[in-house]
Amino acid sequence: MMTNLDVNTKRGQKSLEYEQRSVWLFENKYPQMTYAQTPKDSSAAVDAVIVNGRDIVGVVEQKSRNMTYRQLCNWDKEWLVTKSKIDNGRNAALSLGVPFIGFLYLIPDDLLLMQFITTKEGTYVPEIRYEVTATQATINGGLVERENAFISMNGATKVTWND
Repeated sequence: MMTNLDVNTKRGQKSLEYEQRSVWLFENKYPQMTYAQTPKDSSAAVDAVIVNGRDIVGVVEQKSRNMTYRQLCNWDKEWLVTKSKIDNGRNAALSLGVPFIGFLYLIPDDLLLMQFITTKEGTYVPEIRYEVTATQATINGGLVERENAFISMNGATKVTWND
């Protein structure tokens, strides 16, 4: 096990709890589906695959944000994700012949937003703009300037605990 991973820190463990909550919301709404996460003790190109029976039906990038849906709307419903994560997810999904799906969990609202990012053919679904910006380097802080993707969450599926 690699000890220098962000997931091994206090903040990383809290982030993992939020990811598990988003998984619970997803599997509660879609009980025929399984969110099969990639190993957390090493770096992986994507966070998970979605499985229906024996079939992989999607590749997932999951993020949790400490913001409300209203706050997201104030940001033009755009989800900021590192461009390299979008490229990695698209490539993984394309290689498996499945869609690439974004899971954005909004912590204060206990709300999961699911957005198809690409089709199984690799075509982008939502509007995405790219910009080099300074953002937090990791969950544990720091600052880094890098190319980020701003994904429109218009049309995203909303999943709550009582769905």
